[in-house]
Amino acid sequence: MPPLFGGKKKAATTSEAVDEVAVEPIPEGFNVLDEYWVREKFARVVIGNPPRSSNMMYLVDEVNLKHGERLAYSKIYDIIAKELNPAEIGKEEDVRKELLREARKLSFKYQKGFKSVASQGWDKINYYLERDLLG
Repeated sequence: MPPLFGGKKKAATTSEAVDEVAVEPIPEGFNVLDEYWVREKFARVVIGNPPRSSNMMYLVDEVNLKHGERLAYSKIYDIIAKELNPAEIGKEEDVRKELLREARKLSFKYQKGFKSVASQGWDKINYYLERDLLG
């Protein structure tokens, strides 16, 4: 998905957007040497070695979206990507605030349509919206 600032990712269709939020788990047997939160409750970095290897790896461990959350994310992402024009907003900090405001507004609007998404699910959806739209 193309971030609003920076990056050169190609535009994703709705079905691609849903697939892109799949997160791979930390490999079984991974020797964790250190870890720290990048975004509390949503994303952390895990530093360690794969089984039977001395190569150091940095992995990003993110919270997973359930199926209904992925569908809601995709719908809201498509709307924001089409309607929000960063050039009209100005500074990147203002774009971030506007993105979060719009995401929360749309999340509230669509909560009734996505009854399978719990309140904690909307927090995860907003995390992925910010991550994917701002880069």
